[in-house]
Amino acid sequence: MERPVLKYYFHCSDGYDLVVDREGRELGESDLLWIALDAAARLMSELQTYDGWVDWVVAIHDERGSLMTLFHSQRSKSTVPLITMIKE
Repeated sequence: MERPVLKYYFHCSDGYDLVVDREGRELGESDLLWIALDAAARLMSELQTYDGWVDWVVAIHDERGSLMTLFHSQRSKSTVPLITMIKE
């Protein structure tokens, strides 16, 4: 049995600044990691000279506003963001 497709929002923050995902995306739960990785990569590509990614997280909220998962994102030596799940 497949899980239902829900709308998820991918907000990025370092605890001081917040980038809010106002549109969200409808997808299955199995795609959350990939979309979180994409959200982090897009933010990092827009701010290429910024070097403080260590404290940034991607917070995934469902359509009710409940926190589903929190991913820590940081830039690796190859400038590709690494995503590590730190809360589920």
